[in-house]
Amino acid sequence: MARSVFVTSAEGQAGKSTVALGLLQLLAREARSVGIFRPVTTTLGERDAIVELMLARAGGHQSYESAIGVGYQETHGNEEESLTRIVERATKGVDELLYFL
Repeated sequence: MARSVFVTSAEGQAGKSTVALGLLQLLAREARSVGIFRPVTTTLGERDAIVELMLARAGGHQSYESAIGVGYQETHGNEEESLTRIVERATKGVDELLYFL
């Protein structure tokens, strides 16, 4: 069962990605398997540079698709469906991980 760490903020541009990257590097040194998940990403049509960076630092054992939830456009006017999709994607495959960021 994975141990989870959540990095959140009430505002955007607060430095969450920087903190998450630092935690990822620390955990990756101590554990054999660290996964990441970004619930809302720029768009599902383009690759998110932050997700790409974090996956590279995590050791490359996780697919890009398993690290993202929904795109920003999907969340507008569709909050309940977006939340359901985020939870489904976030919990898929987590049991194989030691840490989940």
